[in-house]
Amino acid sequence: MCSSDLSVPNSGNTTPSPSLLSGQYAFVLSGFDPTNSITIAGSVKADGHGNITAGDVDVNDNGTISSNVSLTGTYSFDTLPTGTIGLGSLGTITLTNTVGSVTHPLKFGFALNSAGTFGTIMDLSTNNFIVAGTMQQQSVFTLAGMAGSYIATLNGRAQIAGVAEPISVLGRFSLAAAGTTTN
Repeated sequence: MCSSDLSVPNSGNTTPSPSLLSGQYAFVLSGFDPTNSITIAGSVKADGHGNITAGDVDVNDNGTISSNVSLTGTYSFDTLPTGTIGLGSLGTITLTNTVGSVTHPLKFGFALNSAGTFGTIMDLSTNNFIVAGTMQQQSVFTLAGMAGSYIATLNGRAQIAGVAEPISVLGRFSLAAAGTTTN
């Protein structure tokens, strides 16, 4: 039997609460400006009410470093269809400060997981940057919280017989609750 009823149930819209973005978040983005590589790294403190109350950012544009250590701004979330699956929460962070030689204030689009602890971030400013990366909510730092075993790798170049050769070193260490290392 065929039916001509093509009605779709009304799913409505929902906007995540500003409280989803609350606390200190670190972020790092990398990519390009129109001619050079660029990296943006920093942190913002969100108050859970739509305001960025503190933060700092460093922009490395092909070796030229610009910094701002007193960021403020706002953030908001986009309205999403009710029941949207897989998108998390989408929003925008708009900073009111310029950063060193960067022409316009930075503006970022972000997508958070449902817990509000981790997400992706990309530049939306009018600076013509093509950069993207990740953001993560920060927890209170303690040495005891970092205690455990780690593997580390270092990559670089070494002068061997007058020639710069690539070199890599792999190792491990253990960090005790007091901050001492072994191994």
